[in-house]
Amino acid sequence: MWHWHGCKGMVWKSLEVLNYSELKQLLATLAESPAGVALAKSLQPLNCWEATQSLALTDECVGLIDSGVRIHFNQLSEYTAIFERLSIDGLLLDTQEILQIAQLASCAHSAKEVLRPKTVPGSQVELLIHSIPDLQELLRAIQDKIASSGEVHDDASPVLKRIRNEIGIVRNRLYETLERLLDTPPFSRSSQDDVITIRNERFVLPVRMENRKELRGVVHGTSSSGATVFLEPIQTLELNNRLVRLKERAEEEIRRILQELSHGLRAKLPEIRRALPRGAPPGLRVSNELVE
Repeated sequence: MWHWHGCKGMVWKSLEVLNYSELKQLLATLAESPAGVALAKSLQPLNCWEATQSLALTDECVGLIDSGVRIHFNQLSEYTAIFERLSIDGLLLDTQEILQIAQLASCAHSAKEVLRPKTVPGSQVELLIHSIPDLQELLRAIQDKIASSGEVHDDASPVLKRIRNEIGIVRNRLYETLERLLDTPPFSRSSQDDVITIRNERFVLPVRMENRKELRGVVHGTSSSGATVFLEPIQTLELNNRLVRLKERAEEEIRRILQELSHGLRAKLPEIRRALPRGAPPGLRVSNELVE
């Protein structure tokens, strides 16, 4: 190891003359991910051995780029808050946070797949590849449960599939019942534009205020003009109640699924952390101190 006995002040003065901080800021503007930006801004000078290894890695990477290899990290997010949440036992991640972990796992896998065929055994890039964890099993577990839109799949669990099927059936019955009501008095002469809408999570009919007393049901608000009330007919009260209960059960099952996924991710947190670029691989360490 090289030692900087008594010369730290001189070294920092040299860095100031070289505009080292400005160079790091410039490098950070070229990074594609928040982790890359943070890494660029935190770079410190290397000792001779570290510099030799890092230059070898840089030379290999330039060669890969010249040969057409491209790896992008622009879909990676800021993971500090997610990692903190995963560090707390029992804390639930939402679907978007879980999808961000999936994106990291996918990026790690893509990097390994792109680099491996181009890598020379014993090279510095090979060291880099070995430092990237294999998160394919974790990625598949997430993709089996959550769509890219953030929606939990119907098939995420048998219970959720059954509940959502029931929701579809009840919703269809509600529409059919309300459409029949729209075609029969007194609703046929009281409704506004024959529209079925939703208020307070319940299916209702917009009806004229002056006809309200002719109709049996529960009012869920009025229009801004006050000319229309949103009425839940007495004929659909039980169906609406059932639909609300089914949606609550679906949310409970979704929460259970997310809890299960969060627990699995928490168990893999050390590996997930290693997938995020945080520095050089083993043997290519960036110094945190000038004195070793």
